[in-house]
Amino acid sequence: MQLNISRQAANYLKYLLPFLICIFGDISFYTFWRNDLGPHISPVIFTLFGIGVGITFFRILFAGYKGKFQYDRKLPSVTGKPQRYTYAYLILIPLLAYWYFELSGVFQSLPIDFDTNPFKTRSDVIPNVMSYVKKTVNGEFPYQPIRGKEWTYELMPTYLTMTWLPYIPAELLHADYRWVPVIALTICILVYYRQSIPLKSNPLFFWLAFIAPILFLYLQTKFNIEDFKLTVEGLVTAYYLLLAFALGKKKYTWIVLMVLLCLLSRFSLLFWLPLLVLVVWQEYSIRYVYKGILAIAAGIVLLYGIFMIKDPNIFINAVRYYSSATVGEWTIADWLKEQGGQHPFSLSRGTGWAIWFYDYLDGTLEEKIAILKKVQLIIVSATTLVLCWHYWRHRMHTNGWLYALGSLKISLVVFYAFIQIPYAYLYILPVFLNLPMLIYGLKILNGELQPVSATKPDHHQ
Repeated sequence: MQLNISRQAANYLKYLLPFLICIFGDISFYTFWRNDLGPHISPVIFTLFGIGVGITFFRILFAGYKGKFQYDRKLPSVTGKPQRYTYAYLILIPLLAYWYFELSGVFQSLPIDFDTNPFKTRSDVIPNVMSYVKKTVNGEFPYQPIRGKEWTYELMPTYLTMTWLPYIPAELLHADYRWVPVIALTICILVYYRQSIPLKSNPLFFWLAFIAPILFLYLQTKFNIEDFKLTVEGLVTAYYLLLAFALGKKKYTWIVLMVLLCLLSRFSLLFWLPLLVLVVWQEYSIRYVYKGILAIAAGIVLLYGIFMIKDPNIFINAVRYYSSATVGEWTIADWLKEQGGQHPFSLSRGTGWAIWFYDYLDGTLEEKIAILKKVQLIIVSATTLVLCWHYWRHRMHTNGWLYALGSLKISLVVFYAFIQIPYAYLYILPVFLNLPMLIYGLKILNGELQPVSATKPDHHQ
């Protein structure tokens, strides 16, 4: 009996340990180890750990199909002890309350309004969002040039609809916009706990799943507080987290809805969609693919296309403005030169590979940026092709929805690795995607999820 338990524990470690190491490396190189190895090596290690999370997740997924975790476990479990739910939530509530208290102090220390010069608040992201919202509430066309009373420059409107539309209630209630992404992330955390504390969990997995979001929020708040203080990226991250949970639960309607919201906030999802099409086709039928495409197209027309009726060029103008803004971000600012800075600020944060192209390519900034764009397109497209080929080859031997989740992580990591302006706050999205991957990986290891989708026959003998 003791030997059998030891073998089971060794089997757990064989698959779980590499998975946890990659997750730890991913969050570490985004928080307390960020840029510790310098602006060139740090993003490489950061990217490798992110891809590693996806690969080790696939390893668990395919091992589950082979029956590695489908056995009579003699390890302790929490079955029949629902009070553990109560204890967990009793711990969670004050921790979330303390997090809210800390953020409240942070927000009060730096009030942000639309007209204040962004150089005083060190960010124009939130004032940018305010512009769309205020104009919409006042019955004006939101996609107009943006400039507050104290601003020394003008911005062109580039944000997609779901980046700013959810902030209308905050404007009407005269609330701080920064609470919107915080509340959105809180909803995701509650969804996570709803799925991550099943009665069948053994104590190790139970507490590992419980501690993970707390640790993520602690590290993010301690080392990347500006992501909450100066940006609203948490809302976009929440869209992707809800998409991940929808994939894990195989909720087709929710998947379609969250794909729509993700597309109307960030284009980074586009390259992953061919894989999702294959999964829907395999798990359901081509009819569901057409239904999903039509629903998403209708949503885009309704929520974004309606603004193009007044100005058909808002999308093209946004793309052009982003390209011109990229050159500015690749230029070393005067204040940075005075401090002896050798690289543009956004390129030297230890997150993206753009600094390699900045330092080691010849030519003008425009030429270097153009090459990076081509490299990103080639590598991300190649990644999508490999993932599609690998899925199709093994489609009868895996859970397609969970494969889509793992591939989403890899696709986003590669996309953001080669993004032209690697703003550090953008990477909260792929990093926090580790949370749903962790819970579904643990569920597979614990024998609680079908390694092959129930919507197709299981060919495992």
